[in-house]
Amino acid sequence: MKDRIKAGDIVIIAGVILLAVTVFLLFLIPSLSDTAAVLEISCNNEKMVYTVSENREIVLESKGYTLRVCIEDGSAYVASSDCPDKTCVHTGRIDRPGKLIACVPSGITLRIIGEEDGYDFVAG
Repeated sequence: MKDRIKAGDIVIIAGVILLAVTVFLLFLIPSLSDTAAVLEISCNNEKMVYTVSENREIVLESKGYTLRVCIEDGSAYVASSDCPDKTCVHTGRIDRPGKLIACVPSGITLRIIGEEDGYDFVAG
């Protein structure tokens, strides 16, 4: 027997490579759509929208409280707040559509909006 590559072997190898590239692209495309996400801030009955791809710091004042919001590396977080419980600070970073930070005493909410990734949990 000779160990030569036949036409059928080439077709199988090409099929496997094509399948691998297709699977890779299916996982890459949703991560590219996350770049379209924006941060929506509700403060004093106003809505402000910022892109999460541009780093910035925003100071917000509402109901006697001051919050310092940072947008860095595609995520947003409350860096500091003078509210009593500081739950908004302890929430950490949000970086996916549907995630939310709320400071109840000040009435300020931060929410990432964009194309949803899918379900976090499904109960049957």
